[in-house]
Amino acid sequence: MNPQIIAFYLPQFHRTKENDEWWGKGFTEWTNVAMAKPLFRGHYQPKIPTELGFYDLRFSENREAQAILAQKAGISAFCYWHYWFGNGKKLLNMPFEEVVRLKKPDMPFCLAWANHSWYKKSWKTNKSNFELPRGSKLLVEQTYPGIEDIDAHFYYLLDAFRDKRYYKIDGRLLFVIYAPLKMIDWQLFRDRWQELAQKEGLSGFYFVGHTMEQEFIEDIKNMGYDAVNFSTHHQAFPHKEPAKGILHYLTALKNSISLKPKVVEYEKAIELMKSNYFKEENVYPTIIPNWDHTPRSGNFGTCFNNCTPELFAKHVSYILETIRPKKIDNQVVFLKSWNEWGEGAYLEPDVKYGYSYLNSTKEAILETRKLNKKILYVSHDTKYGGAQLLSLNIIKYLKEKFKYDISIIAINCGWFEDEFKKYGDFYNVDNNLEKAHSIIKKLRNSGVDIAICNTVISGDLVKLLKNENYKVITLIHELSGTIKAYNAEEKARNISIY
Repeated sequence: MNPQIIAFYLPQFHRTKENDEWWGKGFTEWTNVAMAKPLFRGHYQPKIPTELGFYDLRFSENREAQAILAQKAGISAFCYWHYWFGNGKKLLNMPFEEVVRLKKPDMPFCLAWANHSWYKKSWKTNKSNFELPRGSKLLVEQTYPGIEDIDAHFYYLLDAFRDKRYYKIDGRLLFVIYAPLKMIDWQLFRDRWQELAQKEGLSGFYFVGHTMEQEFIEDIKNMGYDAVNFSTHHQAFPHKEPAKGILHYLTALKNSISLKPKVVEYEKAIELMKSNYFKEENVYPTIIPNWDHTPRSGNFGTCFNNCTPELFAKHVSYILETIRPKKIDNQVVFLKSWNEWGEGAYLEPDVKYGYSYLNSTKEAILETRKLNKKILYVSHDTKYGGAQLLSLNIIKYLKEKFKYDISIIAINCGWFEDEFKKYGDFYNVDNNLEKAHSIIKKLRNSGVDIAICNTVISGDLVKLLKNENYKVITLIHELSGTIKAYNAEEKARNISIY
């Protein structure tokens, strides 16, 4: 199967009234990126985009160009960061609203609610402006006003939830919550949104709680989230208890004077970011191409050093191999991130590495796919005839020459059945679509995602297969007169549609 890689997407690459007020007219994320400077020997800064340039997300063509690059690299969906602060207060909402309104780009998407307050930090990246961190000015507070706000939040996003592009897990709308343990009235929120989803004819929500701390995973599960997204980049840095009192200020002053952020070599970091939790069915790991917070926080930042596409490929391969034994719906990985340039976490092409990170992602996915040697073959029956002999020879060749594990569904039986059974697990469904659907789902959950269907009679199963996200090839031998003679027009129509 193709593992599902969902890329977090930052929408802060356009002007807003608030950013103009807080940081100066014209401020976007590119402001920090372009002004970044190397803070130690060998520090790769500034990081400058190439193909997409310093784009403005108010323009649809920029968003479409991003989607084209992402899909070519094997990214399954964008997960747009979503900012709802309560009482209808929103920030950075324009790009996603346009994605929904314009129905493009044609790429799956979901949402991650960044449910945290915004502060104006008291430190400066310029040493001459250094201030002791006595506190940070609150810019906008995250609030949870209650049931009316919960409803307003849902209906603001309803058009997005109804969009056919909205990404689903287990048939439900994927919705990520950044700070799940800080949610006030979480159970009320969850139950109300599920109720409203049912009322509006939606399939319900699949809630994923995000965390960067291992000790919170079980707490998030116990709160009733469907899954946990675990990002381990923080655990790559040595953890020390924060200083208190006067030591807090002395430490801050020392950090400013030393002019050196916390640095970990990426080769070491990808080992430290490994976790046995990634093997759990409902824990979704995060792949990290890079981490460098210094464009935002200067000497107080943390960063990985000597990140390369080759090491990133090794990191991605480890993650994909770790999740491979999971059920299909749980073979999910989050990418931090598609375009967090201010944190150094991006896949988009830059001056130094070009497309190398995108190519590394695609190659790791393809390598993982090579390990999945499973295929389903559908035969309309197992009687003795030309089409059946062709099926048998294809199955035999795939089994003996290419070493595929074969599963076989026969829509009807026949005396040639024992020959088919020699080459794989065999299922006779006796023309029962419900039985066939059950087997198709079972095989999909075991890792089968490719199907070959033989003759137009398999058309009803083609529809079921496509609905379970199989890739389907159908071999049609019949001419139009034969199709009409067997009253198989609807089956042929299913094949053409699906």
